[in-house]
Amino acid sequence: MDELESLRAVLAREPSQTVVDEGRHRLVNAIRHPAPGPGRRRRPGVGLALVAASAACSALVAVGVVATGDPAPTASPAPTGTTSRTGPSAPTRAALSGKEVLLAAATTAEQSPESSGRYWYQALQSTWMMPGVTEPPPLDPEKTYLDEYWNDRDGNLWYARNGKKPKHLPAKKGFYTIFHYFTFEELQNLPADPAALRDLTRKYYEEESAKDGDHTRLVSMDAIIAGSLVELLYEVPAPPKVRAAAFRAIAELPDVEYIGAVDGGIAVRYPVGPDKETVVVDPGTSLLRSVLRTGRKRPGRYLRIVAAKWTDELRTTPRTADPATGPTASTD
Repeated sequence: MDELESLRAVLAREPSQTVVDEGRHRLVNAIRHPAPGPGRRRRPGVGLALVAASAACSALVAVGVVATGDPAPTASPAPTGTTSRTGPSAPTRAALSGKEVLLAAATTAEQSPESSGRYWYQALQSTWMMPGVTEPPPLDPEKTYLDEYWNDRDGNLWYARNGKKPKHLPAKKGFYTIFHYFTFEELQNLPADPAALRDLTRKYYEEESAKDGDHTRLVSMDAIIAGSLVELLYEVPAPPKVRAAAFRAIAELPDVEYIGAVDGGIAVRYPVGPDKETVVVDPGTSLLRSVLRTGRKRPGRYLRIVAAKWTDELRTTPRTADPATGPTASTD
């Protein structure tokens, strides 16, 4: 019995949380150190879009990532139906579920040490896609946006696009996530229980939609909550226990589908109303690499998370290096 079968048996028996975590730990180790096999066909890299922006554009798109300084690899496009491994000696991945991938990422996130710094830094590369396009396009620097953000613990924000000198924006009300502004201290005390975190997200959405309009006619409430929780994973410095709760809440979505291994992680897809959202997550590190929103009638969006981490550096001049290799994107 391999690691995936062991985990499935464990989950089916509904044992203690300790036993479940041990099973997921074996899954994480199997993903970190896969058995060697013949050549692997890579599936397309997938990315995301932003929940609030989507509602405004008639499509809710959500992005998520973990605290990381590592550049997010871009997967090589491949036919939608390809398998992750071929050959008689290759380990069978067909039995792996999308839910198991997200739960493994949750366990890793929960066990990750907390990091710190002066600024919460994000570098996000994104591009829009035509309706009906299902594969992420090449991220040509001339045709994409590279947005960088630096938030200090008091809620001050600096922003730069495409390498320009960062600008200090007027002070906001704090860190914005799950449809609400929080102080840094309040972020640290968000619910660590998945159901409680979902309920709080729903509460703040209903409060905001009472002022700005309800978007559940476009997508389901599940999709709105999931999109916001994906954003929580990278937009704000949520503590490990809260990030773990977000992964577990997303794992409870109906029809979460395992797609396959890609550069940087594993692709998982779930429906968002009439559209599809695909996230690439590395369960071994709990890093969310990208999010891809595709639709038949509405524009899609691909977002690659280049960095989301604490740093002590705030760039004060135009950038002269690519953020994937420059100092602000280096590993902590």
